[in-house]
Amino acid sequence: MIMKDNKWTEQDDKLNDAIIFAIEKHKGQKRKGTDYPYIVHPLEVLSILADMNMERDVLIAGVLHDVVEDTDTSPDTIRALFGDFVADLVAGHTDDKTLPWKERKEKALAELANATFEIKCVTFADKLSNLRAIARDYKVVGDEVWDKFTAPKEEQAWYYAAGIDALDDMMNYPETRPFYWELNELYQDVFVKYYYDEDSDTMWQKAVGEGAYTLGSDSQIWTEWEGDIPESAEEIPREAAQRIEDNWIEGLDRRAEED
Repeated sequence: MIMKDNKWTEQDDKLNDAIIFAIEKHKGQKRKGTDYPYIVHPLEVLSILADMNMERDVLIAGVLHDVVEDTDTSPDTIRALFGDFVADLVAGHTDDKTLPWKERKEKALAELANATFEIKCVTFADKLSNLRAIARDYKVVGDEVWDKFTAPKEEQAWYYAAGIDALDDMMNYPETRPFYWELNELYQDVFVKYYYDEDSDTMWQKAVGEGAYTLGSDSQIWTEWEGDIPESAEEIPREAAQRIEDNWIEGLDRRAEED
């Protein structure tokens, strides 16, 4: 649950123990495709959950979320050291790595749809941390970033789009809403391309593995686009596309008020 009072409590020792435990268990592991210690990821998940004002046991589950999946730690060990609630949260986030990538992701997404709010928050923070890292690397190396992943860009696009859909109730809470929109924007930065044709004052957007949509200066609704995007349209960053769209909408609103 979301904390009403996030003051330091007697559970702080348990949180500190969890951080130390995670550091020890992930010792020697590296973030995928980098020289960064893996522990930077669980600590970022912890930080995101803290910024969401989650209760202490959820923070503990955040920093421990990968120890069962990626180390020799058993669920029983987590239960004995950190309690049933934390163990259940970690178990609710742990993938079955005996399954092929697509199959285990489909299974995890199906379970996420019916998961508790706390499990959704841990999963949400994990996805946000991962997509932040992907977006940072994507700006530097482009599509080479996918070379370090098991699944190709198309599959990753499907997975993150489905995850965003499964977590759409995060929009309903003030503590999680800003992070939900950040996740959406990062998805767009990595998986969606925007194009603008100055002569026709028209934009297009196309996500990986999906059809294209178009928006003109005289409309407020993106509509499906049949065929290829014109060669006269130049690719632009998401932020530029957003500014153009905002300007168009403001102009339409002003004209509606004048009429």
